[in-house]
Amino acid sequence: MDYLRLKEATTLPPPKMQNALLRAYLEYIHPMLPMINLEDFLESMSTVDDTTGRVSLAFFQAVMFAGSAFVDMRVLKKAGYPTRAEARNSLYRKVQLLYNFDYETDRLVLIQILLLMSLWHETLDRTRNAGHWIDIAVSHAYAIGLHTDPWRSKPPMSITGQRLRRRTWWCCFIRDRYICLGGERVPQIRDSDFNVPILEMADFQSEHLQGKIPSASYAICPYIADANKRGNLANLCIDQIKLCKGSVFINECHYTITSKEPLLHEQAPKRFPVSAETFADSYRKLLEWYDSSSQCNATQPYSLDSTTMNYDKHIFIYRVMLLMVYHGQILQLHRLRLEDPQTSPFEKPLSRMLVNHSAQRISRLAKTTQDLGIIEFLPGTTISIIKLALAMGHSETKDVLQAVASEENECHRQCARTLEILQEIHVATDCNKRFTDDLIFDNTDPDLYRDIELDFNTCVDDDAENEDPAHTCSPSG
Repeated sequence: MDYLRLKEATTLPPPKMQNALLRAYLEYIHPMLPMINLEDFLESMSTVDDTTGRVSLAFFQAVMFAGSAFVDMRVLKKAGYPTRAEARNSLYRKVQLLYNFDYETDRLVLIQILLLMSLWHETLDRTRNAGHWIDIAVSHAYAIGLHTDPWRSKPPMSITGQRLRRRTWWCCFIRDRYICLGGERVPQIRDSDFNVPILEMADFQSEHLQGKIPSASYAICPYIADANKRGNLANLCIDQIKLCKGSVFINECHYTITSKEPLLHEQAPKRFPVSAETFADSYRKLLEWYDSSSQCNATQPYSLDSTTMNYDKHIFIYRVMLLMVYHGQILQLHRLRLEDPQTSPFEKPLSRMLVNHSAQRISRLAKTTQDLGIIEFLPGTTISIIKLALAMGHSETKDVLQAVASEENECHRQCARTLEILQEIHVATDCNKRFTDDLIFDNTDPDLYRDIELDFNTCVDDDAENEDPAHTCSPSG
């Protein structure tokens, strides 16, 4: 305990900084990962310390770390942090120390802490990356039975407890799926491994403090009493789960671990072609998700022409992220078809068109947030998607450079600019920067990208249509 105090792991930020970090967490993290009882959490803020136990200190430090990705930079500079990366790294180290010293013993709380720790890409060491923390979180989730329907638990638990466990399980599911985006990682949670029903609106309601919201809570969580916004955010979270459930078809057919071959050190899962039936089923489910989501009041409209005026920033950012995930999955699925030698030469042009279209849509979504001055609020999840679009756009650009150079390279350039901005916020190492540089400059026309650094600096300084072709084609084998 003395060592933790010496390392300031138990030291909380100043009160004003706490409030700013809390607000950032509740506005940008909690809606996507609703693993706390909001009213109970806000009521407990006045009792956060290392003795009362009303709120876990380790979890609170994790909240401080997670909120640092989106808090106003002026708050961090006032606290003595010259850059956001340094602030995030400092706050992350506190959480990591508390975890390493087994400060928290409640497994449910520990799962929540690990989920937040997975938001930081701190090292090139594969044993300490985001997937490492998710693997541990999922292991604890299985150990305490989060994968089973809490309604069937014995002895019966309270309605509030059931809802919390369901939400926490689905947060594990969401993070597990997102970390698989664009990378060769096998999901740890399969659909056959659990029987927890998908979240409903009732799961986001609190049994406590109805009509008795503390006045101090409004400064920390402005939407606490806004039933309409909370309902919209809940609908988006449910939409997110459905999208992740659809993406598992791609992940399960995308990567396979074989037992017939010796497993080499650090060997990645082997990728196999998808069957025509699996491809058609996966594609159909993604299109069904898009159609059903576009008809939902909370997510309407899903086009880029909307919400550029009088929009809700938090809901808009959430919707942009979901659209990026959707287009990233479409891109991945058709990328598999292009790589499959069994794919008919008559089918490849359609898949190539949809790969290019998805990469362009991801780029345009990023540009929309840039034009609105909110690009820095995109969650870290979008990094993997933009990297995928950048890689595929690069590959396709090299193949068709003479024919469509202007459009393809503008898409490439926009993705590179966006990736630079997001990595400054969410990534502690230069790993992704090296990846970006390799893609930018390993091109048949290096001069095409010589202005990216200038464009990026201009973008940072300035910041202080559309029917989907995927829906014009029926999924086919």
